[in-house]
Amino acid sequence: MTLRQIVNVLMMASALVGSQAAIQNVALATPRGESEDALLEHARTLAQAGSFTEAERTARQYLARNETSAEGHFLLGYILFKVAKPGDSLQEYTKGAKYKDPGAAELKVVALDYVLLEDYADADHWLTQSVAKDPADAETWYYLGRAQYNENHFADATQSFARCLALDPRHVKAEANLGLALEGLHRTDEATAAYRTAISWDEHGAPQALIAPRAKPDECSPDTPRCRFHSVLRKAWKTPCFS
Repeated sequence: MTLRQIVNVLMMASALVGSQAAIQNVALATPRGESEDALLEHARTLAQAGSFTEAERTARQYLARNETSAEGHFLLGYILFKVAKPGDSLQEYTKGAKYKDPGAAELKVVALDYVLLEDYADADHWLTQSVAKDPADAETWYYLGRAQYNENHFADATQSFARCLALDPRHVKAEANLGLALEGLHRTDEATAAYRTAISWDEHGAPQALIAPRAKPDECSPDTPRCRFHSVLRKAWKTPCFS
């Protein structure tokens, strides 16, 4: 074999090795991407199942490899919100927003973080941004009404509860809280009608329906539904309810 033939053989072998390496790299890269996507999806599934400790661990594992993933930061922010760590949750949403504009769902959770921090002005702001992106979300209109009520913006709250009810006509909490907002505007007859409607919808008489006005104790009879839920309502407004 001549020197030229030897060189040609070596070049062909080198090219073959290079091609095999390239194929191997592609084969490894694809499963790696799929594996990481699966890791993020697994974290989401754990969160949906209420396994927040494992969900947080898995989300952090994913973010350790994918620091610029907006979806990863948003998911971790949601998980931290669910375990009542609003400050940490807001940090994750802030990180995620560097890489992608938050959608209506993300802005809703950001707002509810501020509710947990009892910052109702910022909650109002971000809930308003959320409904601007998704005006068909009845639950966000309800939360916006609650934030506005806590700010003593009763007229705005009545409008938000009304929007919620237009989208979800038998939303018991919205109807009950509409009564509260109307009472704040001294529209007593309309408030009473809203309370009665909420009571009629609440088949199980559940306290979480929040259907009592802020009546004075000496105006109450223990047998009336308004007073039966009065103490529950007072406590509920001090501790925001997200059920």
